[in-house]
Amino acid sequence: MSDSERPSNSVALAAYIEKQARRYLSNLKTVLSAGETEAVHDVRVASRRLEEPLRLVAAWLGEKSIRRTARLLKRTRRALRRVRDLDVLLASLCTEATPAGLDAKDLARLEGALTNRRERLLKKARRRIRRMQSSRAAGQVRRLAAQMQEAIGPADEAMLGEQVEALFRRAVQRLRERDPRVREAADLHQTRIYLKQLRYSTELRRDVCGHDEPALHKALVGMQDQLGYWNDQLSAVRVIARLARGEQALADDAGWCARLLEHCAHRGREADAARRRLLEHWTDFAAALPMQDRENAVAAGLSTPVSAMG
Repeated sequence: MSDSERPSNSVALAAYIEKQARRYLSNLKTVLSAGETEAVHDVRVASRRLEEPLRLVAAWLGEKSIRRTARLLKRTRRALRRVRDLDVLLASLCTEATPAGLDAKDLARLEGALTNRRERLLKKARRRIRRMQSSRAAGQVRRLAAQMQEAIGPADEAMLGEQVEALFRRAVQRLRERDPRVREAADLHQTRIYLKQLRYSTELRRDVCGHDEPALHKALVGMQDQLGYWNDQLSAVRVIARLARGEQALADDAGWCARLLEHCAHRGREADAARRRLLEHWTDFAAALPMQDRENAVAAGLSTPVSAMG
């Protein structure tokens, strides 16, 4: 699409917000009615994808205008976090032919215990979501987008594009500063967060400004998969080890608990191997990131609108 055929930046941003708001709301309804795995995931992703647009709104309308909406999105995402962790863990057990240290009977017992735990956590999350009235966030972001469009005149369209670019450059700089080759002793969790934020900024920049960088996007998706695998192994260790250390489980079948801990040890080694592979691949990944001068990045950056948006 040529520049003359593209919608204005403000129209494109409003369309992006509308798309994510619809995705958030429709999947939230599915979570409340059926609790489907993909719906849980999509609610969390859509809530994250709305963070960058809210930062743009804050740049035009002020921090106070977005604070309530940003907080509601974050609390909704957190309410579903442990359910999502169990979904990923259960999926990994189903895809492994013979999970290390576990026979078919052990695996069936573990899956049953995790499924029961998911049901309990899902009920708790649903109660919290209904109490918070999380569905309101969709209407709130739509209203904010409409207010922003009213505030932007034709002469301000270029400035909005510059704000989108500033968010993108800032996301690049933050990820570069989190290079795991330099900080090998540090937890990769923050690196993973910054990488996801850069992916979402890249997609926002593409959809609003028309700046498509497929090679960068492909590199981000690939590295996100590697970081996700590392994180999934550690998350599985935390969940299964907690189950294995339970007083009732130990009293009922200490042998089963021991085998669960053996399985955790295997996953811990997998996480360590994933970290090493990630460090080996980071050089090629870093080469795909846009080069930029730190001082220019800071000068172009936006102030963080609300502390609740992490």
